[in-house]
Amino acid sequence: MKGVGRKVNMYTENFKRWAGIDDTGLSGTPWGILAIKLIDGSDISQDRAMEAVVLHCLKQGESRPLAQLFQLGISPSPPLLKHIGVMLAPDGIPEDTLQKHCTFGLKVCEISQAKSKRPRSRTDKKHPFVQLQEELIRENVAIINEEGSCYEAAIEELAQLEGLKKETVRSSVRHRKE
Repeated sequence: MKGVGRKVNMYTENFKRWAGIDDTGLSGTPWGILAIKLIDGSDISQDRAMEAVVLHCLKQGESRPLAQLFQLGISPSPPLLKHIGVMLAPDGIPEDTLQKHCTFGLKVCEISQAKSKRPRSRTDKKHPFVQLQEELIRENVAIINEEGSCYEAAIEELAQLEGLKKETVRSSVRHRKE
């Protein structure tokens, strides 16, 4: 599901590459969508939004936005580097500080282990990208519903448009109500 977007020329090249923004201004990555929503909802710069999303995802056990940042050769700010340093080498950091700031650690391991072990399932309701998908589904169902479709028709239309199961859409909408 592609997310929010605006004119492509409003973004820096680094931000576009990191967020996976295409020629229409839409992001093809969940972290790009989160960053764009953050930028659109506040006065935060693109660099700060990138780093806020990376940090948010790291705290949720998701390292792909950080990996994308490094793979593109984008240098993080000193505070983000400090956080990554603590995640890599928590020895010497008081336990209460670790519990407060670093839910997950980063571990250097063989590439075969890195590919096979994910800290949190992509279907886990607490995973930041699952939460984002649910939020976008709810927003799109509301938009379709406002256009005159009833609730069930809106769910069916969105499921068909996005190639999702109707129950996935229904569950996301229901999850918000709870």
